[in-house]
Amino acid sequence: MLIFQRIVRTILYFKFLEDRWPDNNSFEGWWGFDTLPKLNYEGSKELCDYIIEVGKKWVSPPYNVDGWRLDVAADLGHSQEFNHEFWKKFRKAVKEANPEAIILAEHYGDANSWLQGDQWDTIMNYDGFMDPVTWFLTGVDKHSDNSNPGMRGDAGTFKLTMQYQMSRMQNQSLLVAMNELSNHDHSRFLTRTNRMVGRVGTAGTAAASQDIDEAIFKQGVV
Repeated sequence: MLIFQRIVRTILYFKFLEDRWPDNNSFEGWWGFDTLPKLNYEGSKELCDYIIEVGKKWVSPPYNVDGWRLDVAADLGHSQEFNHEFWKKFRKAVKEANPEAIILAEHYGDANSWLQGDQWDTIMNYDGFMDPVTWFLTGVDKHSDNSNPGMRGDAGTFKLTMQYQMSRMQNQSLLVAMNELSNHDHSRFLTRTNRMVGRVGTAGTAAASQDIDEAIFKQGVV
C-alpha cells in the first residue's frame, strides 16, 4: 500500500497527455523535449511544498549556500499567474531562512514583473549586457548563428540598446545582475571574435577556434 501511495503521488507530479498504464511516456516536456519533464506544480501541493523546502534547505546551516540560480524560471507552471504566486512563496521561504541569499533567474525578455522585490532579486543579463556587447564588438549574435556586420562598432545603437534595456530593470536588480560575455548555453565569446556563423553545421567544431581575435576578447573582458 505504501508503494502504491508513492506511485500515485509521483504521478501527480507530471501532466500526462494520454491515459496509459503502466508504460506511459506521454508526459508533458519542457518546450516539447521528453528528456525534460515539465512538473505539474498546479496539480500537486506536495510537489510545491517539496521544492520550497529544497530552496530553504541549502541556504540554511550547515550548507549556507549563497543563493539560487533558477533555470528558465519564467517557465515554471502552466500560467504566468501561478508562476508569480509560486516565486513569491519561494522567495519568502528562502529569505526567512537566509536573508542574504540571492535569487538569480535565467530570463530572456522583460523581467520587470518578477523584479518588484517580492520574487527574484535579479537576472542573468542577456538583453542588457551579453547581447548588446556581443553585437557591438563582434557583429554576430551570442549563438554565432547570425551576422550583422553593420552593428559592429555602431556606438549609437549600442548606447541606445543599453539605455533601453537597463531602463526596464529595477535599479537594485540592475546593480547585481549577472553580466556575462558567454556561458554554457551560447557560443564562447572568444569564438564569436572570429565573426563566423554556422560553424558547427558547415565547417565543423574545429572552426570554433579558427581566426579568433584576442584583442576583441580583451576589450570585452575590460
